[in-house]
Amino acid sequence: MIDGDRAVPMIPADEEALRDLSVGEMNIAIRPTPGDTRIVPEQRLRIEIPWGEEVMILDGRARHTRKLANGELRMGVQFRKLDGTIEGRRISAVLTQIVGHFQRYEIRRTRLGLAG
Repeated sequence: MIDGDRAVPMIPADEEALRDLSVGEMNIAIRPTPGDTRIVPEQRLRIEIPWGEEVMILDGRARHTRKLANGELRMGVQFRKLDGTIEGRRISAVLTQIVGHFQRYEIRRTRLGLAG
């Protein structure tokens, strides 16, 4: 996808990459490879979130980026406002399911002493 004169990067957001997720935004850690497009604050992004048999693709903007010592890029992404269309409501409902799934997953990890 083209945003003005530059391509809009597609960011895969699998379970390993996600650090925090809500219906409106997410925090993600990715490991860029040589040749990847540099991501800067306010840059438009497309986020690919796998969910069961489906892959959701959401539009968003990088709100902040920070390179970590281990080479990962930590990034806050705000999703584009979901409208009242059928597709917007469907995406919102699926995001709500995904957020609930991760909340239950973290509770289980905490109870097992794996969180941290």
